[in-house]
Amino acid sequence: MRTYRFSFYSLSKVEIGSRVELPQQECHHVSNVLRLKEGAGVELVHFETGDIFQGTIGYEGERIFVLLVSQIIEQNNKKFNINLILGLTKPKTIDFIVEKSVEIGI
Repeated sequence: MRTYRFSFYSLSKVEIGSRVELPQQECHHVSNVLRLKEGAGVELVHFETGDIFQGTIGYEGERIFVLLVSQIIEQNNKKFNINLILGLTKPKTIDFIVEKSVEIGI
């Protein structure tokens, strides 16, 4: 079964068992595009902290909320090497490549 992931933002502290209302655009996406039924499992990602929660969809009129069931703790210790290989180009192009590679953290 496929699990859908949505991002959300909350000023208050988010706890297990609390309800998170989805924004209007996400409500349309959940009900009309994905056609998720009440009780369907989803994952919510907190926009600022990056915390991931599992929850179930609930409907209340036209508003859609997610009842948070548990928190997923992901180990994000993935370390890898990136090698940037490029051929001989014009100096202006090399400047652009170096600028963009610095922006993405190479």
